[in-house]
Parts: sequence; C-alpha cells; structure tokens
Amino acid sequence: MSDNRLRNWGRYAVLGLLVVLAVAGLFYSEVTDRVVLEAALQPPSPSHWMGTDELGRDIFARALRGTSLSLILSLLAWATALIVGLILGTVAGYFASSPVDRVISWLIALAYVTPLVIMLVGLLSVIGPGLANAYIVLTLFAWVAPARQTRASVKNLRAAQHVVAARSFGFSSNRIFQFVIIPQIYKPVLIASLAILPEIIALDAGLSFFGLGAQPPIPTLGKMIVDGVGYLSVAWWMSLFPILILSIICLGVRFLAELLSTRAADDLSYHQPF
Repeated sequence: MSDNRLRNWGRYAVLGLLVVLAVAGLFYSEVTDRVVLEAALQPPSPSHWMGTDELGRDIFARALRGTSLSLILSLLAWATALIVGLILGTVAGYFASSPVDRVISWLIALAYVTPLVIMLVGLLSVIGPGLANAYIVLTLFAWVAPARQTRASVKNLRAAQHVVAARSFGFSSNRIFQFVIIPQIYKPVLIASLAILPEIIALDAGLSFFGLGAQPPIPTLGKMIVDGVGYLSVAWWMSLFPILILSIICLGVRFLAELLSTRAADDLSYHQPF
C-alpha cells in the first residue's frame, strides 16, 4: 500500500473514531446519572469496563458522554473562531494600514503578548461557569491564530494580478472577498487552524477541572479527573481512564491535522483564477 493511501486510511480512521465518540455519547444520558451505591468504587470488570466511581456510576458511560460533550463543544467553538478569524483577518489584510487594520492587529498582538488563558479563566470565574460561557471563552481563545494567518495571506494576496484586475473591472470589496480572496485562502487557514483544536479540547477539560465548565450532574473529562484524584489511593481507575481518553483524543486530532496539512501543501501556493 502506498504512503498516500496509508495516509488517507489513517485520516479517515481518526475522523471516523472522533465522529463515533461524539455521537455515541449522546445515547448514554440516562446511564451516566444512574447512582448505585452498592456498586461504588468497583475496579474494571466485564460488567464495568472502566470500573465505577464513588456513587457507583459506570465510568465508561460517563467518559463516553463527557467525550461527546467535549468534542461537540470544542468543534463548535473552533468553527465559530475560524469564521470570526477569517472575517476579521480578511478585512484587516485587505485594508492594511487602515484604522480597522490597526485595531484588529492590536487585538491580535494583545492576545499573543498577554497570558490569554489566565485572563479567560479569570473572565469565566467572573461571569460564572456553564456550557454557554465556556463556549464563549473557548471561542475567544481560538480566533486569534486563524485571524493572524488570514491577515498575512490576504495582505500578500491583495497585490496579486488577478485581485488588481478584479478591482479594475469595478468589483466591490465584498465581491472580491467572496469570489476571489476567500476561495483561495480558506483551505490553508482551515487546515492550519486544526492544530488549535487539541488545545481547545485540553482547555475545555481544564475549565471543567477547575469547576468552570459544564456543571454536575453533566459528566466532563476534566471533572472526572479531578474527582478521581481524591480517590487515587483506592480507585486509580477513576482518573486514569479519563486521562487516557483525553490524551488519545488530543493526539488523534493532532495526527489528523498533520495528515491534512500534508495534502493541503499545494494550496499554500495561490493559483491565478484568470
């Protein structure tokens, strides 16, 4: 089997696994909240693959539910951040050196020179925990990188012959954005922004770890890890399996991003549409 076909199979396998994890957890809503005190702190067994927690709840079902929630929330935040980054980066790059560009560039620079994660965690602690607020914080964290790359790409592209020709033909800035610039830059920016997705997933777990994400009884990987730390000496499985699942997800997404980036290398050289 050739290297390209192997990469394709690996890409589809990772993507399929993430989709299965995201969908399968939606069917475990009732199982994850079922308290059976008689089955508390049971080690892994055929009836409970990953053991049970202090309330007798099945860790496998809760981890699957938490994985689904984390993936869906992270993907939504990533998609929103990508759209925001594309829009702001395109405007800033096309109108370089304008007041709008200076404002957007200042926001991007501010995000890179300040401890952004600490600021966002502090913001979340002020506005309060919850899924909606965690989504806002994750989006604020993730928009900077695609906006920076988009601005640099558009700034270089605006002097290209086909963009100059489009302006000379009387195309409005909106039409140039929509039909000339965006089609040429969205794929490279999309692929590059996938590298941020593992960081978003890890940050979501970190927010849950500190009690700033989804609130109980909704299971999250971060909350399961911090709960298991208190029982580490008597129930090692409570924190070990959520940590392993979180690591596998982050590594899988990183692997998928690397595979996709190799295929998108040709897109980084802009093609002339006319």
